[in-house]
Amino acid sequence: MKQFAFDKIELDGISLIEAGAGTGKTYSITNIYIRLLLEKNYDSSEIAVVTFTVAAADELRERISNKLRELLASLESETHKIPDEFASLINNSNISESKIKIELALRSLDDAPIFTIHKFINKITKENAFESHSSFDAEISEDKSEILSSIIMDFFRSNINNYEKQIQKMFNWSDYFKELVRFVRSVSEKNIIYSNVAADDIFSELDDFRESAIIFRDYFYDNEDNQKTFKSFAHARSNVNFPIMIKLANQVIENKYYLMEKSDDFNLYFAWIDKDTFNRKFSEYPAVDEDCLNALDAMRILYNAKNYTNIIIKRFKSAFALKALEYYHKAVQKIKIQKQILFYDDIINSVYSVVKDNADSELKKNVSRKYSIALIDEFQDTDESQCVIFGNLFNNLIYIGDPKQSIYRFRGADIYSYIEVSKKSTNRYNLQINWRSEEKLLSAVNAFFSCSDPFRNKDIDFVPAEPCKKIGQMTIDDSNEVMNIRFQSYSNQTELNVYEDITREIVSLLDLSSKGKALISEENSARPIRASDIAILVYKNNEADEMRSFLSKKGIPSAIRSGKSVFDSYEFTEFFQILTAMENPESMKKIKTALSVRFMGFTPAMIELLSDDDMSIHAERFALYGRTALTKGLLEAYRMLVKDYTAVSNISLSPDAQRIITNMDHIAELLDERKRKKDYSLSELASEVSASLDESSEKYELRIERDDDAVQIMTVHKSKGLEFPIVFAASEFLRKPDKKELGFVCRINGKNTLVMNDGSDYSTNIINSTYKDEIISENLRLFYVAMTRAKFRIYLYHAEKKTAKQSEKNKFSALNHILSSYDPTFEDRETSDVLNEFAQKHGFSFTDISSLADSQNHSGYQPDSSGKLKAKQFPDISFRNFRVASYSMIAEGKDIPYEHKADENQVLYNQSGDKVFLHEFPKGSEAGNCLHGVLEKLIENKVHDVKIIDSFLRMYGINYSYKKDVIRLIEEVKGAYFCSDDLKFSLADVKTENMISELDFHFSFDKFVSNKFEEIICEDAPELHVRNTISEISITGFMKGFADMVFFHEGKYFILDWKSNYLGDYASDYSEEKLIHSMRSSKYAVQLYIYTYALYKLLKIRNKEFNYEDFGGFFYVYLRGVSAGSSNGIYFFRPSFDAVKKIEKELCGE
Repeated sequence: MKQFAFDKIELDGISLIEAGAGTGKTYSITNIYIRLLLEKNYDSSEIAVVTFTVAAADELRERISNKLRELLASLESETHKIPDEFASLINNSNISESKIKIELALRSLDDAPIFTIHKFINKITKENAFESHSSFDAEISEDKSEILSSIIMDFFRSNINNYEKQIQKMFNWSDYFKELVRFVRSVSEKNIIYSNVAADDIFSELDDFRESAIIFRDYFYDNEDNQKTFKSFAHARSNVNFPIMIKLANQVIENKYYLMEKSDDFNLYFAWIDKDTFNRKFSEYPAVDEDCLNALDAMRILYNAKNYTNIIIKRFKSAFALKALEYYHKAVQKIKIQKQILFYDDIINSVYSVVKDNADSELKKNVSRKYSIALIDEFQDTDESQCVIFGNLFNNLIYIGDPKQSIYRFRGADIYSYIEVSKKSTNRYNLQINWRSEEKLLSAVNAFFSCSDPFRNKDIDFVPAEPCKKIGQMTIDDSNEVMNIRFQSYSNQTELNVYEDITREIVSLLDLSSKGKALISEENSARPIRASDIAILVYKNNEADEMRSFLSKKGIPSAIRSGKSVFDSYEFTEFFQILTAMENPESMKKIKTALSVRFMGFTPAMIELLSDDDMSIHAERFALYGRTALTKGLLEAYRMLVKDYTAVSNISLSPDAQRIITNMDHIAELLDERKRKKDYSLSELASEVSASLDESSEKYELRIERDDDAVQIMTVHKSKGLEFPIVFAASEFLRKPDKKELGFVCRINGKNTLVMNDGSDYSTNIINSTYKDEIISENLRLFYVAMTRAKFRIYLYHAEKKTAKQSEKNKFSALNHILSSYDPTFEDRETSDVLNEFAQKHGFSFTDISSLADSQNHSGYQPDSSGKLKAKQFPDISFRNFRVASYSMIAEGKDIPYEHKADENQVLYNQSGDKVFLHEFPKGSEAGNCLHGVLEKLIENKVHDVKIIDSFLRMYGINYSYKKDVIRLIEEVKGAYFCSDDLKFSLADVKTENMISELDFHFSFDKFVSNKFEEIICEDAPELHVRNTISEISITGFMKGFADMVFFHEGKYFILDWKSNYLGDYASDYSEEKLIHSMRSSKYAVQLYIYTYALYKLLKIRNKEFNYEDFGGFFYVYLRGVSAGSSNGIYFFRPSFDAVKKIEKELCGE
């Protein structure tokens, strides 16, 4: 393997760059990219850069852009200074040419092919649908998890009754359903060979147990002679109790194995039979006849019943899971054909099938013509299919990865695919210089992994990293120690105090920092250590929660970066209680349960003291929230509740306040999004959605609740790619085979093979050999990632429980594997002794924390020692200037757009003439929501579904006598004239496929200043808006909204908004002049400009060739004044392009 130098590596053919932790992988990719531009004269569109996450792709694009700008600035300076790393590419003779290439690259970089794997493969299949055997019409669906869960639920419900008599009560079926969904999700689309178990008839053993129980019962039940014979044979043992033994036999006969699991009676009354009686010679007992012998044999079989039940359950679960997998494959194919959809996995599998056995496919020819080279980042995280696709599509490839950091097996990463490519690569390079860690720390890390076979895989090399120039140092109480191994031996869980020790150490560090005795020196300056300089790495999410609890008790601020799903949090349980109350406001019990949620601000005593009148008020509130959730969205209802009950301030003194609010907000957003896609009831919403989640999706991961000066707690998986001055490796990152896993994938005979965890000898042997080795190897890679996050110091914890059971667990320990490589006698020695010797040999410290005093004897974190009294500073958990904004919020100048008014608008006019046909239709927001709902469902249909109209009238409490008015309204709206600047048409002329009702949007903005926004409106449409009528606000965040309809007609895009405002009884009350008055009074121009900009932004993203001239304008349809054959009641306006560009500049600085 050659040492890497970006200006020396081969750009033609296949190259592999191994980039150890901290060796500047992204920096190197950036420089290679620039070399391809300057030396190979490639256009940016010819260089494909592929990585794993959207965030990584965005970072690469940004880093390349910044580097190009820096290089261009250097070349444009008076001195034309050429950076050293590009001296071999640029000289005085080609500066002008190089500047042109860089400028061209910068102009096109936004469109350069820098993508995730899924997005890139999707792109090439769209461009080569025929060659890749892809569907021309199918759309990519990201709802795979929901579809999968729905299919498995159908299978579950339709098959479970088949096993009611045999096994239905033997385990928790609710938990098993979740296991089943996880299993199918993890293996359904993988390129693996299935190792099946015999599935159908797995209950014959239960029949044997049942027959034996019948023999035993019939022989002894109500038969004193037989019982007497048996007792003499058993020498009057005290545990011969026929009533109990017959009861146990009946449990077997009636399939009540779940009772056996909860009782030790089988062991108490039957265990001795197998160990004692059947070692005797029955000839010694002439009283024992053949019937008695059969009964005794039955007892022996019954003794095995309880133990064998676990095996039966495993076999059943495995067989049932394979049937579910087979059912899913068939069902999902039907759904994909019916809905004309594909998943990303389908695209990958389709391309894989085309290229795997065809090195010269038409697809490869097309891809090679378009892309001269591909750079594959994080290559160690690819799977077999992806490796084959890249290897067979590109002539020139540069793989960049690190097999030592392949830790995403659970997401499908296949280390063996990396190894296969590595073996075939003729050009292999190694990034050897570490730019992250201080020299002494780097030497300490090298010491751990310089043993023989450090990763339990001979194909994974460890090349010791070399330090770069001095990157700074850290001194703590005049010591620059870089590693501290802290060991604990314990007998039971209550003695384990790793978290206490970590807390104690952090208190000490921050205390020393406050006294100027813990400093970080970088670039000729020193600063005190901050809490945010410290990271604590754990293996499981629940460990992060526990660690945070210890820190909170000592007043240490912390934030969790976790892969844990927000739906696994306690806040989800509380949110479900709130949803239940919204749906059942008549139930005082459910209302009280919702009031007990922590941020509602009620103690149990306060709830008990609530009067009937008080409860009526709360019930009315929850009824309103329920209606709002159905009509305007769950997020809107949640915000109303948060404001009405002052939820944020209620918990402001809680140490978990930020986490609670962050989780509740997150859950509300996710459930609101899902409800808009599918019409769940509120009670169904939480349970159905949480069961269907894709746990690998970052969308559901707990958000960071704070980004101020706080200790960072995260799993080692989340830490990959990050660095911190100080790292506490809080656990061993031990993974063991999960006994609950339905199946697992491991490498057998060179193939990834699914082995069902069915309790058979075959699966047991695989678990204890091949799978065990793979897990230990992965634990070693996790250990490497954890050990390479620190810049200056790492605290490494190793706890060992002294029991036989724990010693089995220690066989999966990465550190124990490394220690046994150094010391062949390790298994026979005390771990603490070996660790101490290892530490002394390599110059770092060792501490046995087993005997240290309990941290409760130490005070908490008190950095200020000046002696002055100060008010305690509580963390700011307000939303401050970051908001999810909307038209209503801006127009009203409120944080949350609640509409508690009885009517949407006051009556503005009342004139004589012909009355409008809706003049008697109820007024107010409920009536308006009813009309909106009907139009959303039926405006696109030729035939009106009366049942839908009935349901909306019923939902909003409107008399059925108005049904004929609603039906007429639909016809009047369809026949009304819509007049834009250059078109006159009716909705009946618009194709239904060109209509989208309730189009929701979200877009981010850097800053929204209300007076500047208002100025733009007033300059462009002075007749529609009155200056200084919205509150002064200056915020950053996201803008959201829902357009009642967007449609495309005659080459133009239009926005339509239904308005049910009551302006009067007569048609003349809905003339253009009076509509303008209403628009101005209701500040609708704010909505008009926000929605116009949102659609403009969306269309620009969807279609690079979109021109604002293609936007037709905005229609406001005042439903009470509309009539067929007329434009009365319809107001049209089209903002100028100049105004839209000004809004874009103000919001996004573009």
